[in-house]
Amino acid sequence: MKKKCIALVLLTVLFGALAWKVLRPRINPFPDVVFLREDSGHTSSYHAFKPVLAKDHSVVLGPSHSAQDGVLRFYDWDGDGAKDAVVETPDTWFDFGEYRTPSRHVWRYEWDATANRPALKSIFSGKGESSEAILLKDDS
Repeated sequence: MKKKCIALVLLTVLFGALAWKVLRPRINPFPDVVFLREDSGHTSSYHAFKPVLAKDHSVVLGPSHSAQDGVLRFYDWDGDGAKDAVVETPDTWFDFGEYRTPSRHVWRYEWDATANRPALKSIFSGKGESSEAILLKDDS
């Protein structure tokens, strides 16, 4: 009986750790921003995400970005210590070859003092594994 309890506790801890590893990058760290998912049709595999104000979805806070089979994740992409919003093509177990174009688009969360609301600025946009990614120039 004791071995069954220990095994059950270990399985619960393992499952919890795996769930945390998978779910943590998908938790939105920006409470005043909502990302609306926009699909471009029934057969399209491209998913776009548009950042809008949480209190008023008609207020768009930045450009929409899309990726093939795109997922939205939140992690420190540029190493500055702050989480960024990232739309990217997820890794797969098998290669789709010419039928799949991996891409990644990154927003940086900023505060727009003139409008007194958040703004999301595109800081990176890249498509394809071998093509050069575009690091967008910081105007500030």
